[in-house]
Amino acid sequence: MQNFGAQIVRYFAVSAVFLALAGCSTNPIAYSKARPVPPDRILDGYRAISTMTAKTAQVSIVRDSGVMGSAVSAELSVNDIAIAKFRAGERLVVYLQPGTYTFGVAYVGLLGPLPYTRQISVQSGQHYFIRIKPVAGNGFVLQPSAEING
Repeated sequence: MQNFGAQIVRYFAVSAVFLALAGCSTNPIAYSKARPVPPDRILDGYRAISTMTAKTAQVSIVRDSGVMGSAVSAELSVNDIAIAKFRAGERLVVYLQPGTYTFGVAYVGLLGPLPYTRQISVQSGQHYFIRIKPVAGNGFVLQPSAEING
């Protein structure tokens, strides 16, 4: 009987590890399936930098769905101008003039990892997709993505 009890304990321990790992996962989400960032989390900087014209590029940004990092918002900035606070599974389109921009993403309201930045060049009339991905212990990263194209 002691052996049976040890097997049960081992079973539950292994199950707990798998559940913990599954709970920390994130998933890329198609832009069409993501929810829009609510207006109260679209910041004044968005209106200052995003203007749709015939010559602008469209940049679609989606934050992964899933549990990892979902307790905090990810603040997105363009050229050090904060434009929106994303929660898990949310999306936003930014219209930019052709050029090279520094996109940044950081935790909101927590002392976490330093903001992650990435330079992205955009061309007139083109459509770009960017994924905000939580990374355990490192905050968020920005990745150009075709995975969310849909």
